[in-house]
Amino acid sequence: MDFGAVLNAPHAGVIGLTEWALELWHYINGLCLLQGLNLKEMEASDMLDVLHYLFEQDTIVNSQEEYESKNSVRRVIYQSVYNRDFAYLRDVDTNKSNVSDDFEPFDEFDNYTPTTSNSVKPYTPPTNFDPDAPNPFGSALREAPLG
Repeated sequence: MDFGAVLNAPHAGVIGLTEWALELWHYINGLCLLQGLNLKEMEASDMLDVLHYLFEQDTIVNSQEEYESKNSVRRVIYQSVYNRDFAYLRDVDTNKSNVSDDFEPFDEFDNYTPTTSNSVKPYTPPTNFDPDAPNPFGSALREAPLG
């Protein structure tokens, strides 16, 4: 694979992501607008990248209860607000979900051992500056490391 090269997106993937996004448009568009993204103004490739990310995030659940709750909420919202069924609704009456069989909740930190020392960073005094000077920080910015 050439890193940095532009790759053609698989047609079926583009169609699938687009259909999924249109089904959840109000949720997806609202989420993006809250984060300062306007999907309708993006280049198609960037928009598909955002949709792919959101699709992946939407499939993550931490428990059967969360999975069922998400489905129930979408069922109610789509019926009451849009007067139609949610196209991607999964059957919550079965014991099947996208929660891994290997999922084990982690809710204790008793065995936590940090891999680095808890050393304190040395004190760095604030930079002196003169807000009325043409160069308020003097040479401090020219001498600062850039990374």
